[in-house]
Amino acid sequence: MKRVLFLALFLLPLSAGAQTAPANLAVRYRSAETIYLDAGKAAGVDVGDRLEVVRNGKAIAEIEVIFAAERSASCKILLERETIQPGDRVRLVGDTTPPPQPAAPGPSTEPAPAPRPSSPRITDRTAGEDRSYRLSRTGISGTLRFQWESFADGSDDGRDSDRTGARLNLRVRDIAGSPFQLRLRMRTLDVSRERTLTGGIPDNDSRDRLYEAALSYDDPDGFVGFRVGRLGTSPFVGIGYLDGALAQFQRPTFAVGGFYGRNPELEELGFESSGSKAGVFLRATPSGRDSINGLDFLISAIREEGDVGISREYAVIETRYSSGERWSFYEHAEIDLNRDWREFRSDEEMQLSNIALTALARLSERNRLSISYERFQPYLTEETRFIPEELFDNFARQGLRVSWQSGGLDSLNYSLTAGLRNRENAVEDRFFSTLEAKETYFLGLGVGHPRLPGLGISVGATATGYSSSSFDGLIVTTRAGRRLGSAGHELSLALGGNLSRQAGLEEENALYWGRAALWLELPFDLFGEAEIEVLTGDDIDGQRLSLGLGYRF
Repeated sequence: MKRVLFLALFLLPLSAGAQTAPANLAVRYRSAETIYLDAGKAAGVDVGDRLEVVRNGKAIAEIEVIFAAERSASCKILLERETIQPGDRVRLVGDTTPPPQPAAPGPSTEPAPAPRPSSPRITDRTAGEDRSYRLSRTGISGTLRFQWESFADGSDDGRDSDRTGARLNLRVRDIAGSPFQLRLRMRTLDVSRERTLTGGIPDNDSRDRLYEAALSYDDPDGFVGFRVGRLGTSPFVGIGYLDGALAQFQRPTFAVGGFYGRNPELEELGFESSGSKAGVFLRATPSGRDSINGLDFLISAIREEGDVGISREYAVIETRYSSGERWSFYEHAEIDLNRDWREFRSDEEMQLSNIALTALARLSERNRLSISYERFQPYLTEETRFIPEELFDNFARQGLRVSWQSGGLDSLNYSLTAGLRNRENAVEDRFFSTLEAKETYFLGLGVGHPRLPGLGISVGATATGYSSSSFDGLIVTTRAGRRLGSAGHELSLALGGNLSRQAGLEEENALYWGRAALWLELPFDLFGEAEIEVLTGDDIDGQRLSLGLGYRF
């Protein structure tokens, strides 16, 4: 924690030259798991950025950029309070500058929020400007958050706990007017627990993480690019974390490169690492890397080694294709090569370890359909090498999900989601009792309105039923939220419950919760958040309180 406080004191004076949040960003389209933006690096977006999705001035979701081209980007969903839709605006987490809203069909009943005074900032590039333009001064953007959380358990288990932490997400961009960038993402967390079942002795531990500390060179018009340091993000998902370097030769329609380094230990704030990781990759973008539509294809070969030899050798294949706003397709696959000691433990020379397929179709102006399929099969690594063959669970898991969404920005929204997950085959555990192939079916219904006419309140409700060989149950959640005034403050309330019953038993288990959250915009680029939650049920009876304070650079 002291190290993060030191960073805060060091960085606060630099805010006078900070850049504003990326402007004019919107959701172009979405798949079941991925959000695609209509702007990219030219608008100040980069891999690793955490963004808020905003509708009618309210933050409805939080996403993180996993790939950024010059004028497009794709993001994974971190939190989705309401269903993200094409046309929703996007801003940096914690930014209060109201994003431009699309033209409304009629006059709004709620006054437009006024931007509050802030420190002088350097204007970002926009997607319409010449991409060869460079800022003449170094820009700083990001957030620093401090958070405290306490949970008091009123049941006999005595699971009281306190959590204190801080999170820093910092980007120093266009250093001295050059294409150099510095990225730093880290977290500190101290947890203190008190369990009455163990005599009330506190159980303390720290969970510090250094996700990224990297220097990169990325000139859109240049022939080469590189990143060096702790790489927490990469041009594609398959590389994972790396302490080392990545370099590539790039042209508008393709990029080829390689990387080398060690596997980082993420449990500390330092640069402890072990083993090694190396690979080469080729990315092809026939339509140009600035194009939102068309084909984007990547193939990579990766080799990981540990202290006792090969840990994993595999290939990553990714494909993205979009025909515009009508439909899109995404594929990610990992193929393991079983060589060396892995060859003797496996019956096959190759194994399809991971595959994910997603297709999205825009049926009409108000209706969207998405279908996704995922399959994962456990693979042997250095960590699992010495598990006896009869105890190693190598049976595949797979899932299918179909989702239909209907609605608009100023009308009722409906959603229907159905799917199934299963574990293939049967397996015997260590007590030689047979476990049948597990299957889970689920069906979810949702309805909501982004802003009730005349009230300015967003409301929604979802109900999801599930059934498996072990449990049957129903989860119901209701929520409501409202902006407070024009300064950007928000208040939200949620109520929910989970009723479940174990297979073969008549007794039901119930869990209910209520949650109230408040977001406050404060002077001097500060923001605050508070949340209180009450849980009660057969297995738990407690209250959780969370307080946070943040600063945006």
